[in-house]
Order: sequence, then structure tokens, then C-alpha cells
Amino acid sequence: MTHPTQADLAALQGTWQQTAMEEDGIPNPPDTHGAPGARLAVTATTFTVTAPDGHVLLEGTFELDATTTPKSITWIDSTGPDAGKRLPPATSSITPPSPSSPPTKAPPAQPPSAPPAA
Repeated sequence: MTHPTQADLAALQGTWQQTAMEEDGIPNPPDTHGAPGARLAVTATTFTVTAPDGHVLLEGTFELDATTTPKSITWIDSTGPDAGKRLPPATSSITPPSPSSPPTKAPPAQPPSAPPAA
């Protein structure tokens, strides 16, 4: 049998687009580390947040614990003012969505269009 954390870690893999957030009980507060349309890429236990133009906004590693109630992620940024710090566990980030509102995976990135031929 697969450990719950391993199964949830596998489910997090890929690229995600943030559609909403909550911090300290406040829905959709100003996001100082993101940008409209930002994407979160998760590979194993590393993450990268990029702006729509591809600029890296934040990156680091995380520890997932699906045995807690609610499930939790502890983020460890490797860039920015919180580099090296263990940030408090985020719980709403991995709470399973209701069947009527599945998580939003980001659409595949579109390659830049070629300049017009001269």
C-alpha cells in the first residue's frame, strides 16, 4: 500500500496556475511573491513559480505531510528574502478540492511565435 504522503506527492507533480488563495484567514490577500497568471511547477519535492513571461519569481523545496489533518506543506525557499527559512505549513494549498471545483492545472505553455519573414 502506498503511504498517503507519497500518493499526494505524486498528485502534485506538474504545472499549476493559482486561481485563489487564503492567508491567515483572509481570502485572496495581496500576493507579494506572485503575479497575475503566475504558474507553479512541481517536480519531485522542488518548486518554481514563474511569471507568464517566464521570469522566475520564487523557487525552493518543500516537505509534504499528508498524515496531518488538514494535510500540510512546509515550504523552504531558495531565493528571495526567505531563502533558507522553513516557512509555516500551508494547509489550504493541498486540501482536496470538492468534485464540483477540481484543481486547475495550467494549460501547456505556448512556444513564442516566430517573427514574420522579411
